[in-house]
Amino acid sequence: MTKLRAPDSVEDAVKQADALLGPGVISLALTLPRLGVSVSESLVGKWSDPEAPQRIGLHQALAIEQLLIKTGHAPIFRDLFDRLLPQVPEGEPESPVVGAMRTTSEAAQVMDKVDAAMADGQIEPHELIPLRAAVERLQKRVAKFKRSLFFKPTKKT
Repeated sequence: MTKLRAPDSVEDAVKQADALLGPGVISLALTLPRLGVSVSESLVGKWSDPEAPQRIGLHQALAIEQLLIKTGHAPIFRDLFDRLLPQVPEGEPESPVVGAMRTTSEAAQVMDKVDAAMADGQIEPHELIPLRAAVERLQKRVAKFKRSLFFKPTKKT
């Protein structure tokens, strides 16, 4: 039976990753026996079911995203986060939820850049400049996110 998934939902993103990689590959990549972490193929399927109580964790989504990129596929979760992020006009403070989503997206971009730089097993000196720039952007994003956590909206009368 086909399950209906809302477009631009985490469940739909998991289903797309499942179709590209297969539940066995995802399960194997997320299972860490030495840490006692096990992810079954059926759990991967449940993450894509909007009616199932199981939910994928952010760290698991980012691990799947990294696996997608390493296998030559386009990022799914980062693109989802980018589409879901509302655009805040300049000068207006962002909500903590928006800040968290944007920070996660920026961190995923840094992860992509590091992964690309490490394709040959090491980071070359000429690759450090764009990596440092990406980390600085992430640090600014984290600082903005921290400020949003303490933002208290004023009442408009």
